[in-house]
Amino acid sequence: MINITENTALKAVNGWWRCGDTGIIYQWGYNPKAGPGQNTITYPIPFPTACLSMQVSVYANEIPADNYSTVYEFNSTSAVIGRDNLGSYWFAIGY
Repeated sequence: MINITENTALKAVNGWWRCGDTGIIYQWGYNPKAGPGQNTITYPIPFPTACLSMQVSVYANEIPADNYSTVYEFNSTSAVIGRDNLGSYWFAIGY
């Protein structure tokens, strides 16, 4: 008999989706903090084993002067990202 685990998710601005079969987790969110510098974001749920990849995209509703998107470091519970005038969106994959 095959044991099938259901996929689970938190469908929200800062949310996640977990594959019941493989345990892969996708997490995403919006970082509203604006202004130049760095910001630590905490994932909605920790990755039980590791975060494999982290991306950040800058939000812009006009022509930006100095937008940048940088991931300085990441681990299984959080990431340090660069920020700019209007905030940013982020996406992480792990298991």
